Amino acid sequence: QGLNHTLLLFVFLIVYKTALKVANSLNGRANYSCKSGYEKPDGVTQAICTRDGWMPERLCEAKNRCSPPPPIEDGDIMRSKPEYEEGEKAEYVCPRHYAMEGGPLTCRNGQWTGRVRCIKEMDRNNLRLLKDWLDKIYSQHNHHLTFRCKSGKRHDGRVAMRQQCIEGVIQLPTCV
Repeated sequence: QGLNHTLLLFVFLIVYKTALKVANSLNGRANYSCKSGYEKPDGVTQAICTRDGWMPERLCEAKNRCSPPPPIEDGDIMRSKPEYEEGEKAEYVCPRHYAMEGGPLTCRNGQWTGRVRCIKEMDRNNLRLLKDWLDKIYSQHNHHLTFRCKSGKRHDGRVAMRQQCIEGVIQLPTCV
């Protein structure tokens, strides 16, 4: 019967890529470590030889890692790397004049969870320029811009719809 347990141990060695110090007797204990990319389940420190085989049954398990996070439209990933550990977060940055909504994404069970996107400030505030035939507006210092709400939205009244550009900054009103 000791031979069966030893044979079973070697099967574990091949399948789970572990290194064990063999203990051949019933109730014998063996210290072991898992190879790179694998980990012991639930922080187990030793394997025990039982009548039914080695316990824990699964000596080493593949780590739940994520591949690089998905790209997002109008945004970039900060410090991308080839693999991410369980619970690790991927952070994104948005360009000037865009606002981040949601984020960061989190690596959970080998999948990315969460939601993140970069949206144009005016889209976020449901605004249009009064002169909506202009796709982009470049305003000079001290010049004024007038906004209006997108169809079906109403001005919340906190910031006036006519704003002055001061040193490249314009306060944006909000429509809800």
